[in-house]
Amino acid sequence: MLFYQNEKEELNAILGKLKEADRTILILKDREGFSYEEISRITDKPVGTVRSRLHRARARVAALGRQCK
Repeated sequence: MLFYQNEKEELNAILGKLKEADRTILILKDREGFSYEEISRITDKPVGTVRSRLHRARARVAALGRQCK
């Protein structure tokens, strides 16, 4: 269980380094399971913006995760 806690803490630290708008969209999509259209309505952003921010957020999480290893 200690390993899982460390991973969870690491992920939370990485998420904390994202811009708030990117973090919000990432959480809505990947943790909460909302569709692009639902996120668009929730955030009042066009679907294209939601998609690009999600792509940017995922790339940033991956890059930061590699730095932690």
